[in-house]
Amino acid sequence: YRPSEAGWRRLDEKEGAPRVYCRVPVALLDARSGGVVVSATSYVARHCEPAPVAPTSAYVECVERGLAAHGAPLEALHAALENV
Repeated sequence: YRPSEAGWRRLDEKEGAPRVYCRVPVALLDARSGGVVVSATSYVARHCEPAPVAPTSAYVECVERGLAAHGAPLEALHAALENV
């Protein structure tokens, strides 16, 4: 997914950037293509809460739709949700 500038603004607004989260560049290994390093962007919390905060159901549904649209499995998302 490569957002346009308008897309980045919408993502920033949804993530509360730069107040709550900030965008950071990351390098990822793409296992599907033999471990090729790809550049990506992630959001990182600026201030850590004492305990994890569960995402809203609307946010979870949005992530599920995105994963499904790309044929990605939902198991990792559901496992992560069990820890909050």
